[in-house]
Amino acid sequence: MKPLHDQLRRALEDPLTRGVFLDLRGVGNMAQLEELRPRIAALRRAGKPVVAFMEYGVARGDLYLAAACDRIVVTPELEPAPLGLRVERRSYRGLLASLGVRVERTSYGAYKSAWRDFSVDSTPPADREAIEHGLDVSQELLVSALAADRSLPRERVLGVLDGRPWRAEDLRVAGLVDSVGYREDALALLGRLCGLGAKPRAVALGRRPEARREWTVPTPVAVVYASGGILPGRGGGDLLMGPSMGSETVIAQLERAFRCPGVKAVVLRVESPGGSALASDLIHHATLRLKRETGKPLIVSMGGVAGSGGYYISIGGDRILADRFTRTGSIGVVSIKPSLEQFYAKHGVRQDDFDRGAAMRAWSTNRDWTAADQATADSATMRFYRRFVELVAAGRGMTRDEVDAVAQGRVWMGEDALARRLVDRIGGLEEAVAEARQRAHVPPGETIRLLELRRPRGGLLQRLLASAVGETWRDATRLPAPGAMFYWTDDDETP
Repeated sequence: MKPLHDQLRRALEDPLTRGVFLDLRGVGNMAQLEELRPRIAALRRAGKPVVAFMEYGVARGDLYLAAACDRIVVTPELEPAPLGLRVERRSYRGLLASLGVRVERTSYGAYKSAWRDFSVDSTPPADREAIEHGLDVSQELLVSALAADRSLPRERVLGVLDGRPWRAEDLRVAGLVDSVGYREDALALLGRLCGLGAKPRAVALGRRPEARREWTVPTPVAVVYASGGILPGRGGGDLLMGPSMGSETVIAQLERAFRCPGVKAVVLRVESPGGSALASDLIHHATLRLKRETGKPLIVSMGGVAGSGGYYISIGGDRILADRFTRTGSIGVVSIKPSLEQFYAKHGVRQDDFDRGAAMRAWSTNRDWTAADQATADSATMRFYRRFVELVAAGRGMTRDEVDAVAQGRVWMGEDALARRLVDRIGGLEEAVAEARQRAHVPPGETIRLLELRRPRGGLLQRLLASAVGETWRDATRLPAPGAMFYWTDDDETP
């Protein structure tokens, strides 16, 4: 997503660019797309028309971004894509029981639904409420944007977003796109809007090197990108679990950002559903320590999801910004442990136990929890939850009761979180950088260069295998280490 963001910026700054051709092919999540729309608006205000072209199909995100453009062109035989919303929650307790497998689970928060599908027979009322609310908010945000951008009545937009496979001509008649044609037709349209004729000269900004900046350009703002599941140790990519942010890696990047002599303010860009409670706490502690030791402000920018552990590492920020489509909050704790005791019994496997410590039995993946084991686990979970709530209360200037009322594992969309004081304002990374510039006392309009620190990338083979194997494994299991406490947001809670 950042390459497209940078290309739109370059198109705005480049005096030779007369217009922009935007080739849309499933370009990102809704929160990220929300941050691109102001860029398109700035291009249009500068007199640089923007034409969106969708060659293969029309997805919700593509349509949301395209609606901000001057014109939208789609191909005649585009692949049909459902434009509605749907969430499916499956319950695996019965299947696991038939195999002799049981998943023990402890959590605090009525809405803390991560991994609950392994231990229930149907969707609980709290989960159902959260899913329905998320669908309502997501649908309303898109409908209101399309209605405003395309000057259409809400009823017509809702009629198109009903999940039916619409033809390209149907979308044109409904007013959601402007014309049906091919790439050369879209380029010709852009050329006419720019006054360059039907065959304008086009240059791919992504392939053209950016102009060199003078070495004297200051770097008063650093941006640390914290993305992926939160784990102890070093971050990077994992073959099965995908991209991760390791606490050691993120803390080292924060150290570098805060300690850099030229940097006067730091932005932490969070894109994470959470993860390890320990790793989340270490990163959070580092943000507070570095702010105290350097006296430099920290601005947090939330991406598509910054929930549970992702919210935990954000609460040290002096200001927290979220997009309207951001999923955040999910202040709660969960831990699970699979048990194969009945599986072994069904298959004639005998196990003898030898312990030193009465509670050691509960840690075994081959023993079901007793009532006492469950009570012990619940007590530990409660302690983690209380600490989470206390830290949020301290960071957000709220009482513990005020935090608890909006916690309980509940996921909030951006404007919901703003209304509940979990974030400070609605805005994307660009607004967060602007806030950091202001706190760094950089005069408006002065050119700066950002110091950007990102998660290390895995090797090529690892990345290729992770894209193929990792998605299947995560969808099928998503299981943490037994006994580990997690601040984790279930990705299925909200679309």
